[in-house]
Order: sequence, then structure tokens, then C-alpha cells
Amino acid sequence: MFYVFFDIASGDIQRVSNELNDDLNYIEIDKELYVQFSTGEKNFNSYRVIPVPTDKGSFELIEKQTSLIEFDVDKSIHEIQKENTSIDDEDVFVIIQDVNSNTWKAKAKLNENYIAFLNQTKDYYKQHKEVYITQENNPNVLLDVLKIPMEGFLRDKEFEIECNDKELIKRIDISLFCATIQENYKHEVRN
Repeated sequence: MFYVFFDIASGDIQRVSNELNDDLNYIEIDKELYVQFSTGEKNFNSYRVIPVPTDKGSFELIEKQTSLIEFDVDKSIHEIQKENTSIDDEDVFVIIQDVNSNTWKAKAKLNENYIAFLNQTKDYYKQHKEVYITQENNPNVLLDVLKIPMEGFLRDKEFEIECNDKELIKRIDISLFCATIQENYKHEVRN
């Protein structure tokens, strides 16, 4: 067995080894990757260990993006999964379409490790996430854009989101899309 030991707050690799040390945060890697790190063929600084948003407590090794030219926007804009039941999952950003109160809302229940990971991006919580309201399953027909202050998610309770067209809240034939790399989003519909 081969291991990558890492700092849980930053995701930075501290070392690789073929000996397990349970006192440190680690993930298993294959022998080929271990050899590449050990020989210097691969550089620790080019990789980061991140939480897997869909699997609580799991981590994965990813290669850091080194250039904006490498960023593929077509692979980063995703449809947000729609649910008709209340979502209370941990480390999930929830966009709520509250038909009864005719408002858009948002919430998240984030654990400390995930918050530390997100805070690696400078001023992450000062940003606004743009969520695109489109025709159902069709990202090419834009109906409106929600601009969500990311700092609202830190409060661990629901908050309202301003929108331009309140009539869209009543429609069930819409989809939500947003640009995301690491975050996990869900669309909750309340009737």
C-alpha cells in the first residue's frame, strides 16, 4: 500500500510513503503515482487533496489548474439536480424554489473541514454565485439569473435571494444551471 499524507485545511501534500501513519491525514494511491512523486517526476505543489462533496469524509487527489487556458467552461456549467423533498444533506448548497411564499431561498449545512477547504480561494465568501434559470433541461434558453451572495451560506440557515422575475418561481418547467468545480448544488422545489 502507498499513501499521500496531507494537510486537511489546505489540501497540500506533505509527503508520500509506503508506511501508514494513522496519526496523519492520508489517502491511498497506486504504486505508479507513488514512484512518480518519489522520483520527482510529479511535483507535490501541482496537486491538492480535496473533500469529495458527494461522499462525506472521503478525499481525492486532484491536479491543480495551472492556467486559465486549461479551464473548459463547457465542463464546468452543470444542471443542478431538482428534488421535490426537503434537502438537509451536509456540504450541499441548496437553492430553494418556494412556490408557496413566491421567493427564492438558499441554505447550506457546511462542516468545518469543507469551509476551510473553500476558504483556500481568496475572498471565496465575498463572491456571488450566478445561477442560471433556464427552460427545463435546456441551458440554451436563459430566463433569468440569480446572484447569490456566498457569505449567506455560512449562516447555516435559510436566506432569501433577490430575483428579477417573480413569475418564474411559480413555474415547474424550469431548470437551474451554474458554474461549479468543487461545490455540490441541489434545487429544492417547495409546493
